[in-house]
Amino acid sequence: MIKKVCINAENQATFICDACGHARVADVGSHAAYGKPVKVKCTCQCGHQFTVILEKRHILRKSTNCAGAFVHFDDYGEKTEGRMKVVDISRTGLKLQVNNDYNLRIGDRIDVEFRLDDVHRTLIQKRVVIRNIDRGYVGTEFADKDEFNKALGTYLMRQ
Repeated sequence: MIKKVCINAENQATFICDACGHARVADVGSHAAYGKPVKVKCTCQCGHQFTVILEKRHILRKSTNCAGAFVHFDDYGEKTEGRMKVVDISRTGLKLQVNNDYNLRIGDRIDVEFRLDDVHRTLIQKRVVIRNIDRGYVGTEFADKDEFNKALGTYLMRQ
């Protein structure tokens, strides 16, 4: 499996060997200028070879396919309930797929509920703020950034 490695603000990335756990920080500024993901082949000091994809996002997103539901209250207090699918998760938010527009607008707050596809089928209930909407996909940010869930953190760290 190819892992993703984030490029930090100083154009550095940390490469961790799957075999021995040795970590190496390297300047990847020459790769950061490309407009698309870059695959890099690495050889550890232990001799193990592996490939990573350099990710320009400072916050890594994990693709998923978790069904769930949401509740939206409009400006007049009208409640709309809908079905959704969480297509990716990051430390700061979710990307949702919805089959209807449900009159969602950028800046609206919605309450989401879904189960992770982990072994415990962990229930996640969060309030999110809509940041973008594009052809059935809704980009959101967690409303309370200080309340990052331990279960979500564990889920994101798992490859």
